[in-house]
Formats: sequence, structure tokens, C-alpha cells
Amino acid sequence: MRKLKGKQVLAAVFAAVLGTSLMGCSLRAGSASGSNVVESGTTLSTIGAQEITPTPTPDPNEGLLAIGTKASGKHVYKVRFDNETGKTITAFQIRDESEDDFEPDLLQGNEFPSGSKVLCYYDAGDAFKAMKSASSSESEESTESAAVGQTAVNAAEDIPDFYIQLTFSDGQVAVLHDVPFSEFEEAMICTDAGTYYYLTYETPDGTSVTTMKSEQKIKEQADEEAAAAKKKAEEEAAESEAAAKRAAEKAAAQSAAAQQKQEEEAAARKQAEEEAAAQSAAAAAAAQQQAEEAAAAAAQSVAQTAQNAQNNAQDNTQNTTQDNTQQNQTDNGGTVGTADGSGSTSN
Repeated sequence: MRKLKGKQVLAAVFAAVLGTSLMGCSLRAGSASGSNVVESGTTLSTIGAQEITPTPTPDPNEGLLAIGTKASGKHVYKVRFDNETGKTITAFQIRDESEDDFEPDLLQGNEFPSGSKVLCYYDAGDAFKAMKSASSSESEESTESAAVGQTAVNAAEDIPDFYIQLTFSDGQVAVLHDVPFSEFEEAMICTDAGTYYYLTYETPDGTSVTTMKSEQKIKEQADEEAAAAKKKAEEEAAESEAAAKRAAEKAAAQSAAAQQKQEEEAAARKQAEEEAAAQSAAAAAAAQQQAEEAAAAAAQSVAQTAQNAQNNAQDNTQNTTQDNTQQNQTDNGGTVGTADGSGSTSN
């Protein structure tokens, strides 16, 4: 938001008074003598006996490409822009401080070559309405201690801030900040080697003005913010990468631990299975040995029993034979010889 300067107000009033005075002088000159006729443009003025043909004042807007909508009114700006950027402008857009987006392209498909001029019409009525509405809202919220009438005086002097967005044929986009439409009728669009763009103009009181330093400061601030944002993004990216690396390492460690645990469990299972198999084999071998020993013992017992039976049978047979022999000897009254045939008999 800008304030109208006192010198600008005085210059405007002075220009209006001077124009009225000159007009009055012309009219009086024409009425003083019927032969002295003053006409606009290509008039012939007869002063005394000498006839003078004044040079027509050229129209500085003649032949210029007009952009925007021709209109008139308190808040309609009519200014010339001279492209001194060395590049062709393909889009020319304006917005005021109450808007978030730029308005449609005023060139509407036309080109604005370097070295040429355009006549720009811009109706800022809506911008002033928005500013007045915002000022009214702020006034309602202000404290009662505010100076009565001061807000109204300031509001009358306030004008919105305007911004121009330029798009060039090479695709570059630049913004002119805080464009003071009320301070000039013609302004040159300049550049510092394409790094930033600025305006150069002359105020109604003849003061030469350039926005180069302010645009340079805005560019430097934007570069610093961009560098800070880039650094922050890089730091965040590095932190994210480090966090991802830590997470990957943790996951790898967990996976390795899980793998090791699985291997240990598998080894334990294998050992348990081997021990169980060994125990089973030992038990089977022991059972087999026990069975074999039992079988051998049984066989030995059977053999012993058989031997005992055989011995008993032999003993029985011998005893029976002896008994029979003795009985025969007894019965025959003689003695039976021994088994080898010796012995005696009685007659």
C-alpha cells in the first residue's frame, strides 16, 4: 500500500490550474479580435500581420499496441511501457495486493518485442474497493483512542500495491513489485543481465526514479530464501537418507539376528534329533544285546536241562543195570561179574 506524496498532489493541482489558465488565455486571445482564431491541432493563428502555422503536437500513443480494456474513470491507469529488456515479452499480467493470482494476460497472444512500446489500460477500481473494505474492517477493530478522522484522511491518500508478471519468449518469468501506476505516464522495463527486472520512469514533477535497488534487494532476498530452502531441503533429505540407512541397518541386524536364531534353532533341532537317534540306536542295541543274552541264557539253560536229563537218564540206566545184575546174581545164587566179564559163579 502506498501513500500519495505531497509533491505529487501539488504537481497534479499545479498542472490542472496551469492547463485552465492556458486555456483561458487562448480563449481571451480569440475573443479580442475576430481575425485571431485559435484552433486545436493544425490551427492557423494570425498575430498582427504575420501568419504562423504551429507545429502539431505528436500523439505519443499513436500506433502503439493497446493492451487491457480502454476505459476512463478515477482509478483507471493509462500508461506506456517501453521494453528495454533485450527479450520479447509474450505475456503481461497484473494483480493488486488483495489478489493471490495474476489476472489474465493483457497481451492476449500478441508479442511485446524489445525496443517497442505498448499502451496499457488498467482499471484498478476493484483494488481500491478491496483496500477500502479492508481499511473499514481494520477501523472497526481499532481502539477508541485512535484519532477521530485520521483514519479517513489516511485512507483517502492510500493506494494499493500492484505487481506485474512478465513472461518472456525464452520461458523466463519475472515479477515487477510495487508498481506505482500513479507516479508515471511512461516507464521503461529494464534488466540487470536477466537476473532481475526493474522500472525506470520520470514523475510529473520531473524526478527520475528507478526501482533497480528495491528489485535487486527483493531478488537477493528471494535468492537467500531459495538457498535457505534448498539447504533445508538438502538437510532434510540427508536426515531422511540417514534415517533410512539406520532403519535399513536395523532391519538388516534384526534379519541377521533372526537368521542366526533360526540357524541356532535348526542346529539345536538337528542335535536333538541326532541325540534322540543315538539314544534310540543305543536303546535298540541294548535291547538287542539283552535279547541275545537272554536267548543265549535260554539256550544254555535248555542245553543244561538236556544235559541234565541225559545225565539223569544215563544214571538211571546204569542204576537199573546194576540193580538187574545184582538181582540176577541173587536169583542165580552166584555173583555176576563185572562189566568187563570178570567175576565168579558158584556151583
